[in-house]
Amino acid sequence: MTTLFRSIRIVGVLAGLWAASAAGVAATAPAASATPAGAPPTAAAPAAAAPTATAPTSAPPTSAPPTSAPPTAAAPTAAAPTAAAPTAAAPTAAAPAAAAPAAVPPTAAAPATRARSVAPAAHSALAAATAPTAPASADLAQERQAVEQWKARRLASLTSETGWLTLTGLYWLKPGDNTFGRAKSNALRLDNASLADKAGKFVVKGDKVRFVARKGSGITHEGAPVTDIELAADTTGKPTLLKSGSLTFFLIERAGKLGVRVRDSENPHRKHFAGLEYFPFDDSWVVDARFEPYEARKTVKIVNILGMEEDLVSPGALVFTRDGKEYRLDAVLEAPEDTELFVMFADATSGRETYGAGRFIYVPMPANGIVRVNFNKSYNPPCAFNEFATCPLPPPQNRLTSLRIEAGEKNYAGGH
Repeated sequence: MTTLFRSIRIVGVLAGLWAASAAGVAATAPAASATPAGAPPTAAAPAAAAPTATAPTSAPPTSAPPTSAPPTAAAPTAAAPTAAAPTAAAPTAAAPAAAAPAAVPPTAAAPATRARSVAPAAHSALAAATAPTAPASADLAQERQAVEQWKARRLASLTSETGWLTLTGLYWLKPGDNTFGRAKSNALRLDNASLADKAGKFVVKGDKVRFVARKGSGITHEGAPVTDIELAADTTGKPTLLKSGSLTFFLIERAGKLGVRVRDSENPHRKHFAGLEYFPFDDSWVVDARFEPYEARKTVKIVNILGMEEDLVSPGALVFTRDGKEYRLDAVLEAPEDTELFVMFADATSGRETYGAGRFIYVPMPANGIVRVNFNKSYNPPCAFNEFATCPLPPPQNRLTSLRIEAGEKNYAGGH
């Protein structure tokens, strides 16, 4: 498209010189401005903004929005200091219909083509429409409030009876019978006063698992005593929950392997929880990242803390700038129907101020080619609190070893 612009400009200049020579007028006579073909009917201004134009109300009043820099970065030298940014660049303004790439749907990979079918005069506007901008003051105030609300929800979830602090056992099943109970003679042994010496057995046949309870074991399901029951795994979204006193146990599936996870509402990890610690909220870590969709379906190999592998679909990368350097993070979908993107990352604080294996963050789906990434919502994986979790690890490309992300949750003081 750039070559086409240059060709049109050269032809226009030659035509002007020929007309000036034929009419005997000065070569410097001003030429009339032509409206580019396909430009919006109301577009009267040329691609370069007039020095005295008024900036959009949603843009920061003292600087033009940078291309991909965080809020404290200087504006690019190419932008005139007082020039108005195109309205599509403001985070709250509506982008032109033809220029705005559609948000990537959670059930599909990125679209095969990105928004390029725009009028020639809108070439620079397209770059602005898909370029990250510094969040406005009102946006930052909302982000601070949202972070506080998020922290409260996270604390409530973590310390609940179904939170990660309750995990007390994890057992991988073998084909056939897997006896379960408190006695040492069991294949799966959990030394807990809430469990019978011989509670029963898990019977594995192919991908099916049944639990056969021993008579008088006290195992229940939805309040009724269990004799023999087929188990649904957690991957179904509604696992079969079996109870024994303060214990809850259920079937899990990870990378094709079947296991039993046990929770204890009386777990010392929960009873003696040391609390969560965060970096102070930092406006500069609220980043409007550029979303670069992968045109072909891409999967990312994710390895968990136990060495198990699975492939997750990555619809695209989040690209942002910090201190003049560009960084990328691959985002993934945990399930096809997801309405958020999941990001696993490590940085130069990992293993120091933050958890060594990295941190997680959820971000919204892209809108007009932009994804708001509030690193103040970065949090520790379950493995930071409990040895019975199966946490995924950040892929190699998401290990930002030269960048210190001093935002979000710090390392857990309680350990495990």
